[in-house]
Amino acid sequence: MSEPSHQVHPDESALEPPPTARLRVVAHDAVPDCPEADGVGLLAGRLFVRDVRGTIVPVSVAHIERLEAQDDYVRVVTRERRYLMAARLGELAERLRPFAFLRVHRSHVVNLDFVERLVPFDSKRLEVRLRDGTRILASRLASEMIRRHAR
Repeated sequence: MSEPSHQVHPDESALEPPPTARLRVVAHDAVPDCPEADGVGLLAGRLFVRDVRGTIVPVSVAHIERLEAQDDYVRVVTRERRYLMAARLGELAERLRPFAFLRVHRSHVVNLDFVERLVPFDSKRLEVRLRDGTRILASRLASEMIRRHAR
């Protein structure tokens, strides 16, 4: 059985953001006097990002399906759009953990509300299948942790 790529998405090219959609994280400067704001622009269930023109875009955490590491960026995937943010995946994963996000691979974090099923890939790893058809091969460590919770 050949190993699938970490991500398969139907008609991937149709979902690519335009070049101007590259975004970076808005930190405390988006809402400077608000103690609930944190270093990744997370406030009141919204992830705040800024586009190249300086426009701040609030993205509802409930609409984020998954996060994917892309070199020095994180791709934030929603049903409607993709955002490319200058951030570290580990930091975003930690901040989003209370919202039912799970890091399943060093390059992938999924919103558990969008997981359709977890299928055994081999004796040690699970394949995460999302509602949109995306398939992500979970790491051995993440697969083991998920299996422990499923008992």
